[in-house]
Amino acid sequence: MEVGMTVSYSITGVNEDQVVFTATQQKQVIDTVEGQRDTTITLSNRGKAPVDLCWTKLDRKAKKVNFLITQPSKDLQAKASY
Repeated sequence: MEVGMTVSYSITGVNEDQVVFTATQQKQVIDTVEGQRDTTITLSNRGKAPVDLCWTKLDRKAKKVNFLITQPSKDLQAKASY
């Protein structure tokens, strides 16, 4: 099985663990993480449809999300040539 993408994130601010991360594709939830201030998850390849990433805070406190999305470098040259 081919790996789709890796998402790493870190939340800073007040009550950093009061957040839910959700990844959806074609309106179907493919992964959810709740109560984690930082984590890395790997989303398996599910075709070419876009993947929507959403971080929702569970309280009214200010938060900042820093995230990094990486994909396998197998087709890196083909993607870079567009």
